[in-house]
Amino acid sequence: MATTARGDVAVERAIDSSSVSTAVIEALADVESVEPTELDMTLYEAVDLDALERLCEGPGEGLVLEFTVEDYRVRVRGSSSVIVEPR
Repeated sequence: MATTARGDVAVERAIDSSSVSTAVIEALADVESVEPTELDMTLYEAVDLDALERLCEGPGEGLVLEFTVEDYRVRVRGSSSVIVEPR
């Protein structure tokens, strides 16, 4: 599930078999219209990746984590989806 709209609109990406941090990186790449390897930002400077993974283990119903990465607000909804939108 990827609801992709670029520019001033949010990008939502399902967290499937990949890690939460991988889903966040892919969503950031979607909103920037680049491949994940071409991102000009680093996720680990914004959030502790190990803590992010541990917090999102299991069903995580009702869990919402929010943080910023550069000019974007990132919301992780438990282990189900990631939303990236401009701040």
